[in-house]
Amino acid sequence: QPRSKSSRRWALVAAASALVVGVGLLAQSIIPVGSPGAPVEANALEQLAQVARTTPIPADGYLRETVKYVSIDSGVTFTSSTTRWVASDGWVWDATVNSQAPLKTFEKSPTLADDAATALLPKNLPSDPNVLEQQMEDRYAKLMTHSNRNPAQVREHRAPSMFAAIYGRLSDPRTAQSDRVILLRTLPLIDGLTIENTTDPENRPALAVRVAYPGEMDNVDLVASIYFDPTNGDPLAYEERTTQGALWRRQVVTDRRIVAALPERIVKVLGTQRVKKAVGFGG
Repeated sequence: QPRSKSSRRWALVAAASALVVGVGLLAQSIIPVGSPGAPVEANALEQLAQVARTTPIPADGYLRETVKYVSIDSGVTFTSSTTRWVASDGWVWDATVNSQAPLKTFEKSPTLADDAATALLPKNLPSDPNVLEQQMEDRYAKLMTHSNRNPAQVREHRAPSMFAAIYGRLSDPRTAQSDRVILLRTLPLIDGLTIENTTDPENRPALAVRVAYPGEMDNVDLVASIYFDPTNGDPLAYEERTTQGALWRRQVVTDRRIVAALPERIVKVLGTQRVKKAVGFGG
């Protein structure tokens, strides 16, 4: 497959394909605890859940979002950039530029192209975070029955896989506000979660949420972080670093806004009819 496709898939978890993330950095929250005796992580994410919202998309408009991706493989850095336009009925148009090939791809679909988060998350989320956490554990256990990991590795990868799955659903601009609230309230139930007030890779104020596990690739332990906008709960970025701080993978939302129409180039290549279509251009 084109590198642009693989670079778009890395951050969304498919437990069956063994996507995992990890953290080894010390982090602490500087957000005031909201309830006496409650865990700091739960209080911080509860505050985030209370401001979380979904941006309404006008019937005659689109939500435009640009996401930049970086991944490092054997010392080689790969980059790509995807801009997508989401209609009010959920259809998505996207354009991806891969700087390595170079390769351009265009796709139109009723779903996000790589919504692998469905592997661990039910389509309709329950209203109780504890119920959702148990459902995710059950789905993970079922998927891991076909894995070649040993029991210890299965346990170690459960938390980061759940972490990445929640990110995958939250990063979908179509996710309803009620679901965002449940997902944010489920995050602190994941083992090993830590939080920190900091800035994201674009130097924007952010709440960083992290989780840890021993890595598998090249025996490198990784640090996985989701950076949230503290004003509205939007995920700003997701990245993985080694415990020594070296970048492994990253995706950053650099622009998000409502626009009135699709660009002329997108309409020319993909059209506006609700029919799935994918087109690739090399060079």
